[in-house]
Amino acid sequence: MWGLNNEFTLDNFKYVFDVGKEAIKDTLTIALTSTPISAVLGMIIAFLIVRKTFPGKKTLEFISLLNFAVPGQLWV
Repeated sequence: MWGLNNEFTLDNFKYVFDVGKEAIKDTLTIALTSTPISAVLGMIIAFLIVRKTFPGKKTLEFISLLNFAVPGQLWV
């Protein structure tokens, strides 16, 4: 569009931190909570798959690796 001011400013950061402060806080809270849980669960699954023999071992391995094979899916 002619006449539009395309000057570089930091106004978008001001807008994000004013309007989206709650969303940023919620996202960080979820990330800080879920990271240690995922790490511990991943270590338990890895230990079971590598060291133990039990029925359903291949199924557990398949399900735990499925989130890497299917992009954009949320596996809870």
